[in-house]
Formats: sequence, C-alpha cells, structure tokens
Amino acid sequence: MALPLVLAGLMIARIRWMPVVAAAVAAIFILGAVLKAGELSYLTHPAATWAFASIAVELLSGVLVLFVGIGATVRQYWISKRTRRNG
Repeated sequence: MALPLVLAGLMIARIRWMPVVAAAVAAIFILGAVLKAGELSYLTHPAATWAFASIAVELLSGVLVLFVGIGATVRQYWISKRTRRNG
C-alpha cells in the first residue's frame, strides 16, 4: 500500500491537481472496501469487533480523504481563477 504514501508526498509538494487524484484513489479504495464480499458481512454483523472497527475506520478515512480532496481542488480552482482575474 505504497500508493497512499506517494500521493501524500505529492500533495505536500503542492502539485496543482493532486487533490483530484487523491480523491479518485480514495473513491477507488472505498468502492473496493464496500464491494469486497467479506467486508460487507463484517459491517452488517459488528460482533467481530476488530474486523468491524478496522473496516469502519478504513471507510471513514476514505470518505474524509475524498471530501477533503474535492474541497482542496475546488479551493485551488477558485484561488487560481481569482488571481488570473486580478493579475
């Protein structure tokens, strides 16, 4: 799972469209977690506490990255649009 670490490094480097890429990868991770057969059974039956907790944390962090990536992209778009207009 080196891809999230590479994306985090590229986000720190402030590459303009990297938040979009991070949001897309987060969406793929979320879909992978939801569509995998065993994952849904753990979520519907939380008696297996550790499996339920790990999948819940994975999904919550993926959703967080997804929305933060979209928000950062929109913010970057509006900042660049405003500086082009004022520049």
